[in-house]
Amino acid sequence: MYKRQTYGLSYGGALAGLVIDDGLINDGSFDGLFGHTSSFWNANKDNPEYVTFMGRFLSGVANNHVFLTETASHDFDKATHTTYDGGAYKGFFLGTETAQIFNSKFLGLYVDVNKNAGYLIANLTGKGCPTVETMRMDGNIYPVQFASATGLDPANLLSSIQYKVHSGYAHGQFGVETSINFPNVFDINSMNINNQQDWGIWAGKTGGTYTGTTSDTWMASVDMGASKQIYQMEIMGNKWSNNAISGKIGGYGASLESGKSWISLGETLGTFDPSSLVFQAVNIGP
Repeated sequence: MYKRQTYGLSYGGALAGLVIDDGLINDGSFDGLFGHTSSFWNANKDNPEYVTFMGRFLSGVANNHVFLTETASHDFDKATHTTYDGGAYKGFFLGTETAQIFNSKFLGLYVDVNKNAGYLIANLTGKGCPTVETMRMDGNIYPVQFASATGLDPANLLSSIQYKVHSGYAHGQFGVETSINFPNVFDINSMNINNQQDWGIWAGKTGGTYTGTTSDTWMASVDMGASKQIYQMEIMGNKWSNNAISGKIGGYGASLESGKSWISLGETLGTFDPSSLVFQAVNIGP
């Protein structure tokens, strides 16, 4: 179960005067508990475990929002950052809200009761009711094991996670004489377990403006390279219509110092406002 906390909703792309660091405007919030009725460590993609999120919803003034936060397991009885059956997880919780309809994802790192580690994946959809300030999302959750016998006590997972921030610039288009503009730095945050440094998770939130005729077929390129490091992402869009944005992300990188290279696969989801030509999106992947 997640520890109860408040999640901020954002909108607006790059609107003058009211922007925060990622180019989005804070507007509205929700908070609640993310829970499950039974252990999910034996679940899988074909047989996932049911999960639900219920809480309070303050809708703000805009019709379209995105959100991104970090969250972790919590045992209220023992006051530990573990699940009630002894495992633990921490990760990114993000999604969109359009006219009170929520579409969200969770991607986390986990260590189970047998000290195996991997990714924890959840997808939830639901609805907010602003008149009574409540919301609910339902969905499925399952683990994907990536390492065995890590020797890590689940109770120590949170203190064993390493964080990095990657920054770069992005640009995109729908076609000829169109543009998708990211006026602010394109940031992503990554997490990995400190004795499992060859794999991890990442997520980010961004916004901007666009010009020209939109299309469900769109693309954007992201360059987050640094001195002695290559890091590129390509976003291949498959929807930009009905106030919804989605796409697949492919990333690759290499370090000239360590000699290591890597690939990353992810996805983007977001919303846009055709009256003001602004968009907002969240991105996530392993």
